[in-house]
Formats: sequence, structure tokens, C-alpha cells
Amino acid sequence: MPRIALIGGYTAGHVFPMLAVAEAYRARDARSEILFVGGRDSLEAALIAERGYACHEVDGAPLFGVVTRLGRLRSYAAFLRGLVQARRLLAREKVDLALGFGGYVTAAPMLAARSLGIATAIFEANVIPGRANRLVQLWVDRRLLGFRETTDFPGWRVSIETGYPLRREICALAAEPRGVAAPERGARILVTGGSRGSPFLNRAAAPMLAHLARRGVAVSVLHQSGLEAPEPITRAYREAGVDATVERFTADMTSAYRRADFAICAAGAGTLAEIAALGLPALIVPMSGVADDHQAANARVFAERTGVLWVREADWQEAGLADALARTIADRGAWLAAAAGMRAAARPDAAIAVVEACERLLEERRRGAGSVPVTAATGSSRR
Repeated sequence: MPRIALIGGYTAGHVFPMLAVAEAYRARDARSEILFVGGRDSLEAALIAERGYACHEVDGAPLFGVVTRLGRLRSYAAFLRGLVQARRLLAREKVDLALGFGGYVTAAPMLAARSLGIATAIFEANVIPGRANRLVQLWVDRRLLGFRETTDFPGWRVSIETGYPLRREICALAAEPRGVAAPERGARILVTGGSRGSPFLNRAAAPMLAHLARRGVAVSVLHQSGLEAPEPITRAYREAGVDATVERFTADMTSAYRRADFAICAAGAGTLAEIAALGLPALIVPMSGVADDHQAANARVFAERTGVLWVREADWQEAGLADALARTIADRGAWLAAAAGMRAAARPDAAIAVVEACERLLEERRRGAGSVPVTAATGSSRR
């Protein structure tokens, strides 16, 4: 069986698709040998360990956006150390294919794989490619995409759209029937900015939901604060008169999604893929200040496909948004229409599509055919 290295890190949005692809490989053949590679003392190591896998750690540091000369020197030194470490690891483990998922930790191992003659592919989750993936895509055999619109970005025209790989528990939950919010218990709302949290939603969600409650919509909230301490946010909800539980990070997202009737969330590609699969109506608030404003691009494309409501932080208006949420939550027909729009954009087979693309690449390597690029829009070969 081929030995596959899955490489990425920094956020759950990079780690969860790695786990989903590992699950898809194991479901295809239990003998599949999966190797995880991530950064040192990182979120990915903890999340991967929870699933019973080991994460091999290599050095790395951001290569872009470092403003000081000393900082750049440190980043380059970490890159070179990571390159040497990854070459040793991949050679020792006799890896056949390296699949990168983004984050600065991917650059050195992916270059190491290329230098060893190992088959290479990357997965890009966002409409605007991440900066590390923009660098890595220059030397890989395959580019796999969560959004076909990424092909509009220079250098990404020849790619394969697979969708965002979802973990098996999310796919299983998506198969369960989802009920409409019951008036007698009110609406259960999930507020999440992803694994690192949204500073804006941490400030703005409680006052807006107080407006919603004053419109006669009873709400209970599960709020993920990410990097910020939960206590001030809990206090803000209490002062607003809104029942809320605030946690830094919810590892059991399946339970969080199962109890939710509506989501208020940032526009990370993973979150959007999950709420689409679950048919969970939502308000999308892309985080400002992220690289290349990529969450706004995700939100725009996702809204075009689903009809979901989205708003930039700069355009946030509590009263107007509370009115919009009340219309969706309190009206059964509106809620069902919103849920159907979400499901229309779902790609529950994305992890399988990634595995199949990787297997085709390995088969071409075995037959000596080389790399045959595939377009995202049509799936046809283009030389």
C-alpha cells in the first residue's frame, strides 16, 4: 500500500481536512499507512493525537509578513531546519505521496518531498489561496481546490475542484434529520469564529442577540471565544440578558452543531463546508485583518451559491441584523428555504474525491505517465 504524508497546521481549518482524508484512505483500505507532519508545539499535534495518530513535528515559521530583518532571518533559518528534518523523515518513512493542506509549516516538507522525487499535491480550501500554498503550488504535481473560483487566481488555472473534506462524524450528522427551531424552547444559536476565534464576534454578538430577544425570539447561545478569555464575553451576555455558554474551543463540534438551529460564524472554509453539509442556516461575518481579506472572498462566493446572509464587520448593524435573523428563525418556511440553500452547496464526497485524485496521481507515477493536469471547471485534460 502507498505511504501518504499529510502536511499542514496552524488552525483547525488546516487540520480537520487532513483528518478527513486520513479517514477516507482508511475506509478505502484499512492497510493504508498515513503519516502526519505538522509544526512544533502546535494545535495540529493536539488534534491529531486526539484521533490516535502521531504527528511528526518539524521546524517552521511564517515566511510572509515578517517585517524585521532579524525576524526574516529567523524564519529562513527555521525553514532550512524544517527542510532538512522533513527530508530525513520522508526518506526514512519511504513516503510515496506528500499532500499539503496549507499553513507555513507546509512549505519545507513539500519542497523536501519534491527534492526526493516523491509525488506531491496540495489542497487549497479558500477562494484566495493562502500564501504558503501560493509558493508551494509552483512545484507540485496536483492542485486540489475547495472552491472552483480559485482557478481565477494567477497560476491556479489548472486544478481539480474536490470540495472541502469533511470528517466522518460531520457527514454522519448531515445524514440525520434536522428540526426547525421550536417556539416553546426558542432558538439555539452557535457563535463561532473558528479555532482561533473572532475578536469582532466576541464583542458584537451579545448586543445584537439582545436585540433579537427583544423582538420576542427566545435564544440560548453556545459561543466559542477562541484565543480570548471567556469571562468578559460571558459577562457581556449576562448584562444583555441572553442565556449563553462561552468556551474557548469546542473539540466536540458534532454536539455543538447538533443542538444548533442557527449559526453566526466567520467565513473560514471549513466552517462554511460544515454548515452547508448540515443545512444549518447562518449569518456569515468574515473576519477582517486576515491575509488578503480571504474570508470576505469565501463569504461572497458562498453566498452566491447558497443565498446565505453575510455582512462585513464594518457594515454590522445590530437592529437590522436582528430583524433579518428574526424573520428566518421565527418563520418555518424561511428557515427551511435557508436550510435547503445551504445543502445545495454541500460536497459530502470531498474527502473521497481528494483520495481518488491522489490515487490517480500515484497510478500515473507507477505507469510512468507523468503529471496530466485537469481543469477544475470541466474535469477534462489540458496540456
